[in-house]
Amino acid sequence: MPSSQSPQVKTCVTCQYWEGTRKPSKPFRDHVEYASNQEKGECGLHREQQRYASSGCGKWEKWGVLK
Repeated sequence: MPSSQSPQVKTCVTCQYWEGTRKPSKPFRDHVEYASNQEKGECGLHREQQRYASSGCGKWEKWGVLK
């Protein structure tokens, strides 16, 4: 089942630096849609480490395509 996350929750899936598979919700781009919290993607800030969508860190920045 696909998941959705608000950018108010500061996790990797809503972060500018996370490079996992995701897309902004339509039509408002106010949430991120992704496969699951177990989805992994590289983090551009953590030396390209694989990070879970549900992970977080102190360097979080809101993904630029979200409102």
